[in-house]
Amino acid sequence: MHPLTPNEYHAVLPLADQTGTQYPIIRAVLENRQDGQVLADHRTAPTSAIVCHKFGFLTVLTGPDTSISAEKVIELLLHGQELTPQYRLWYDPGTRFMPLLQPHVEAGKARVRERIRYQFSATGPQTQEPPAGWNIRELEQRDLSALAEFRLGFPDRFWRSADDFFAEAFAVVAAHHGEIASICYPAAIGGNRAEIDVVTLERARGRRLAYAV
Repeated sequence: MHPLTPNEYHAVLPLADQTGTQYPIIRAVLENRQDGQVLADHRTAPTSAIVCHKFGFLTVLTGPDTSISAEKVIELLLHGQELTPQYRLWYDPGTRFMPLLQPHVEAGKARVRERIRYQFSATGPQTQEPPAGWNIRELEQRDLSALAEFRLGFPDRFWRSADDFFAEAFAVVAAHHGEIASICYPAAIGGNRAEIDVVTLERARGRRLAYAV
């Protein structure tokens, strides 16, 4: 597997389309919107690729005529030094790779995490009015210091910088007397989709603020 340069990432997009990969955080790397690494068996017409976001989210793309074995992929992900993130979260290994991962799970070298993934269209779901006294507004750059309590590492965990985030995206917050208590922001935008996180501080939960933002 060859490490590609960011200018070569686009060569993997047809393979992502072929395999139906729609994860925005993966597409954001391939579209060079966010930082990450891409390994591929060929630089211009890959049949296999590993796409890894800088935060550790990754996926393995393999076409029907792939030139790499499943065993080699597992070895690279578990023991290889090519990928920078030490903690790696593999989106949907699937039936080709999961049987080979299972012994490593049983040995405690890997673990299975299950997620519920919702997909919403541009027309829904509908938001609702916030409780009395709460203000719903866009996040501004001057608000960033007020987000420390959320412990999100926002926006640098996913985006290249605050300037990059505000140039490419926006976030919505719920504030009460000027204090931000809930936020909805895109962790990534790719493939004409956004992967959003919604977080409400514990002391403000139960007010349905997540529906409002």
